[in-house]
Amino acid sequence: ELITGISFVISYLVFGFNINFFISIVFLSVLIIISISDIKYYIIPDEVLIVGALLIIILYLINTYVNHLGIYIGVIKPILNAIISFVFLFVFKFLGDKLFKKECLGGGDVKLMCLIGLVIGFDMSLVTIFLASFIALPLSVVALIKNDNNVLPFGPYLSLAASILFLASINLEMVLEFFVRR
Repeated sequence: ELITGISFVISYLVFGFNINFFISIVFLSVLIIISISDIKYYIIPDEVLIVGALLIIILYLINTYVNHLGIYIGVIKPILNAIISFVFLFVFKFLGDKLFKKECLGGGDVKLMCLIGLVIGFDMSLVTIFLASFIALPLSVVALIKNDNNVLPFGPYLSLAASILFLASINLEMVLEFFVRR
């Protein structure tokens, strides 16, 4: 409850009281719910992802109407980003499962990437995977040393990375510029 309240306040501070605020609170609420579920039960509930995605699409439709955006920019492009993000991680999971001869990612993580792609776009969903892997690395090394089953839920790391990128309004140009300057 505390994390959700804090995320709502941060959303208000970042976006103000407008349609982006509502998109933010739905997105962050879904990420919090699935993170807790994944940590506790190793499950990312489809119902939460579906309801969250539908609410966000409805908010995109409202935003398209209110701000006189074209239907492609306002709704279709985010849905295409969601589909491409899903397909990308599905193929990544499929190849990883074949390569390692065991499940490398859960199906919930793949479906979660669909929601992330819907909100922050395909390009930033790729950055999310990279950032989530970077955040999870120290804990996965500890889990590897301590635990003989080596199972670590990836959903919370994807959620944290997506939240950071979303709230900081980071885009691909900013990421590329950061690495080019180095």
